[in-house]
Amino acid sequence: DAPTGGAVGHLPVLEPGQIFEYMSGCELTTPTGTMGGSFYMSRVSPQTKSCTIGDPMDMNMEHQFLMNVEPFALIADDGGGGDLSN
Repeated sequence: DAPTGGAVGHLPVLEPGQIFEYMSGCELTTPTGTMGGSFYMSRVSPQTKSCTIGDPMDMNMEHQFLMNVEPFALIADDGGGGDLSN
């Protein structure tokens, strides 16, 4: 079974060419790190609307696939909004 947590509580339905952006965070115990993972995706009927967790949704499990997110770099914020990359 696929997780149903969505992306920060949202289950967006995207048309070709559309994007969904969100911001999240994590606590780092070191100045740098990496993050990666995956999203479960599903092809849905054209009538399907975006929703949030808890809303009823019509998701076709037959057309589900996993989209991997390659690891990317994380750089801790110094708390003052300064650039730590130098």
